[in-house]
Amino acid sequence: MDTRDKFSVAIVGGGIGGLALAVALAKTGAAFQVDIYESTVSFGEIGAGIGLWPRVWDTMKILGLEEDLKSSSTNLGEDGRMIYHKCDQADSEPVFCGQAKQSMKTFHRAEFLKILEKHIPLKFRTHFSKRLVSYDDSAPSPITLYFTDGTTAECDILIGADGLRSAVRRTLFTGLATKALDQSQAAAYQRCVEATWSGVVTYRALVPAEAFKAEYPDHPAVLSPICYFGKGKAVISYPVSQGRMINTVVLVYKQGQRGTTYEGPWVTQADEGEIAAQFAEWNPQVLGLIKVMKGSFKWAVHEVRELPTFASGRVALLGDAAHAMTPHLASGAGQAVEDGLILASLLAQQETQKDTIQYALEVYSEVRRPFTKHIQDLSFQLGEIVWLESPRMRHYTADDSAAGKIPQSELDALVADDSTNLQKWAWTTTSAEDGELAIQKIKAKASGHASTAAMHVR
Repeated sequence: MDTRDKFSVAIVGGGIGGLALAVALAKTGAAFQVDIYESTVSFGEIGAGIGLWPRVWDTMKILGLEEDLKSSSTNLGEDGRMIYHKCDQADSEPVFCGQAKQSMKTFHRAEFLKILEKHIPLKFRTHFSKRLVSYDDSAPSPITLYFTDGTTAECDILIGADGLRSAVRRTLFTGLATKALDQSQAAAYQRCVEATWSGVVTYRALVPAEAFKAEYPDHPAVLSPICYFGKGKAVISYPVSQGRMINTVVLVYKQGQRGTTYEGPWVTQADEGEIAAQFAEWNPQVLGLIKVMKGSFKWAVHEVRELPTFASGRVALLGDAAHAMTPHLASGAGQAVEDGLILASLLAQQETQKDTIQYALEVYSEVRRPFTKHIQDLSFQLGEIVWLESPRMRHYTADDSAAGKIPQSELDALVADDSTNLQKWAWTTTSAEDGELAIQKIKAKASGHASTAAMHVR
């Protein structure tokens, strides 16, 4: 039984990360008052498809989402593993390079979000059209939230799940910068405020499967997840919405641009001719997918890298606000869900009292920050593999690749060895292990806090 005073938790951002945290808080059974603040008029996700690796699927089971998600997931058959084809040789068949060692479960993002929303208790309050400007965390008073419409709200704990352009992250690191010991440290904190360009541009679209099959009845993308790749570019597709749609993502890498500022809007309507022109010399299987990408959007993929902490005071960051990553490992959404599971578990511990909230958030940062940084790095490295820019392939030019001069043995090793080594964490580790570590840490911190308090009393 939870004997503590009720905590008020404000979640800023109603995307996958924010709603997953709300579901996780509800599952703990602890006495939380939860308010979710979403900047738009309803819950919704920008994007199309989402993939869940076995590790993240285990997290879904812990959250009690398995059965509902099963009804929405796409059945990819007994062997729904990603197939890799090198396809930048126009005059040849796609060069088969292997298959991933494990499969993912795939979903339409909007359908996935609806299932999360379904599991949020009615007692948790939702507030739409609430865009955060900043907050004031002046303990022991409650945290005050300031919104663009001039209203304010209060809470005991603030969680920023507000994405790439997070107002919570901006306020947190601007505040740390003003308290920095020197100009160098202040500048380092200020660099954490803005997301940076990964050097990757993507074009995303959902393709109706029936229409695609009518035009290309034998195309492998109808039934299987597939990655077509070549020097500096890739096209990835997989079925979603129980096979009714095909999620298609075109990726173009601008070498040497990671960490720079992107000039122009981050998301725009795509020019279909612009996409096709970049793949004009590729295999017809790729051109067929690109041809049916109607109404697609162009995204400049940004990252939030190497934050020194995910928490300060009674405030923490979650999901893209803390560790936005490239899409190559299909792990951004899954890592946001894991953030929510571990954070909720820490807040539900009896050791987490109103005067020790910061310890729980410190442990959350200590456990999640190194792991998500590792996954972020692996995701970019997997991108380098499919762009043929990894250490194994870097010395080959675009002309070499188009002329078929890369040995088949090296292409096979690229998938069987290099790619597998980057992905195997997704089926050989569990979030439960991290959760146990987090609980051990909070108990140790609480014990230390109690000992210190007792010394002060004496």
